[in-house]
Amino acid sequence: MLVKQVPKDFDILTTAEPKQVKAAFSGRCIIVGRRFPVCHVTSLNTVVEVSSFSTNSGNIKRITYEPVVGTEGWSEDDFSRWDNSLRRDFTVNGIMYDPFKCIIYDYVGGLRDLRRCKIRTVIPALESFEEDSARILRAIRIAARLEFSFATSTANAIRQLKSSILTLNKTRLQLEVNTMMAYGSSERSVRLLWRYGVLEYLLPFQARYFSNTNLKRQARRSDILLKLLANLDKVTAPNRPCHGGLWVAILAFHLALVERPWSLTVGPTVALALSFGTGLEKAITQVQKLCDAVDKNGKHLWNDQFRSCVKEMDEVVILNDCQSFVDLCLNNVAQLHSAAATCKVMQELNISSPPSDWGVVSKPYFYKANHLFNRALTSNSDDFPDIVHDTYKGVLMNSSFSTNGGIEDLGNVFSHVVLSTLFPSVSSSL
Repeated sequence: MLVKQVPKDFDILTTAEPKQVKAAFSGRCIIVGRRFPVCHVTSLNTVVEVSSFSTNSGNIKRITYEPVVGTEGWSEDDFSRWDNSLRRDFTVNGIMYDPFKCIIYDYVGGLRDLRRCKIRTVIPALESFEEDSARILRAIRIAARLEFSFATSTANAIRQLKSSILTLNKTRLQLEVNTMMAYGSSERSVRLLWRYGVLEYLLPFQARYFSNTNLKRQARRSDILLKLLANLDKVTAPNRPCHGGLWVAILAFHLALVERPWSLTVGPTVALALSFGTGLEKAITQVQKLCDAVDKNGKHLWNDQFRSCVKEMDEVVILNDCQSFVDLCLNNVAQLHSAAATCKVMQELNISSPPSDWGVVSKPYFYKANHLFNRALTSNSDDFPDIVHDTYKGVLMNSSFSTNGGIEDLGNVFSHVVLSTLFPSVSSSL
C-alpha cells in the first residue's frame, strides 16, 4: 500500500497466542507450521494470516539486550513491537501498522528502504539466509513484485548461499515458486533467478535454455520465454493469481516451441484448440476462417506472413505437426514434474547432489497442465463459439479465472497469453 500496489494479502500480528486465536474463530481457523506456527483464519472467502508476538521469540535463539529504560510514554507494547520487528526477514517486512491508532511503526529502517527501493535483511544477510534459506526465494519474489533491487550485502549473500535452498522442504519450495510465478511477477522473477544463479536450482530446463541461447545474466532483452511470461503477468496479479497448472503449461509450451522449427500455424492452432476444447481439426478450420478476419478498426487479426502461411498449408501435414506438438508439450509437462528428469538436468548444469525427490511442479499442477493439453486432442461435438475480434486476437477470456483452475478459463487465458505473444509480430517472436 505504501508503494501504491495491490497487496497479495494482509498479515495480522496479535498478543493472543495461536490457540487463543483458534478458539476465537472456532471452525474458521487452522494452525499451520511447527517452527513458526501461524493461524489461517477464513473470512469472507479470504484466508487471513494471524501470528502472535510470542511466536518468533519462542522459536528463535533469543537476542540478549542491555537493560532498557523506557522514556515517558514507553510501554511493554513498544518493546514487543521492537523485539518482533528485529526478527523479521527484511526491513520492508518489519513495518507495522496499527489500524486503530493509524500509526506506522518502523524500528528497522523499512520506510527508508521503501523510499530507496531496496530489499535488505534485518540482520546480517549471511546470518539471515543461514537461519532460513527460504528467505533467498522470498527476497527474489519481493524484489520482483515491487521492482526493487537488493542491498549489496543481500545480493552477495544470495549468490554465496544459493545452494542452501536444496535443504528446503519440498512443499515449501513448491509454495514459494508458485507464489513467484502465479501472482503477476513471473517474468521479473525468472530474470532475477537467472541473474543470481538460482534458476538452475528451481527451473533447470529453463536455465539450460537460457544457457544454450547465451542469454547473459544481466541481460535486459526479452526472448520468447520472457515474452510469454510477461503476457501472463498482464492477466495475473497479487489479488488475481492463476492456478499453478497455467504457468507449468506455458513453460511446457515454450520448450516444445523451441525444440525444432515449426510451421507458423502450429502454435496458434494448438492455442485455439486448448481454448475451446473442440479438437485440432476444428481449430485448423477456425484458423482458416480467421485468416481474413478483421477487428473493429478494419485491421487483420493475423499478420501478412502468417496469413500467407495459412493459405498455403497442407491440412494433413499441419494436423500431424499439431498432434506432434501437443504430444511434445505433454512430455514436457511430465519432464517438468519428474524429479529424476529435473535432477538430471541440474547435474548437467553442475548442480551437485540435488535431493532425489527435488522438483517445483506439484502433482495438482502437473495434472492440470496435462488436462489442459489433452483438450487439444479430445474433440467434442460443439462448434467454435462466435469470436470476439478485439485485443485478445480472437480469443474469449473470462477475467474472473482464479486459483480454482477451471479448465475452460485456463484454456482461454493460456490461448490469450500465447496469441498475444505470437502476434502481431509472429516472425520476430519466433
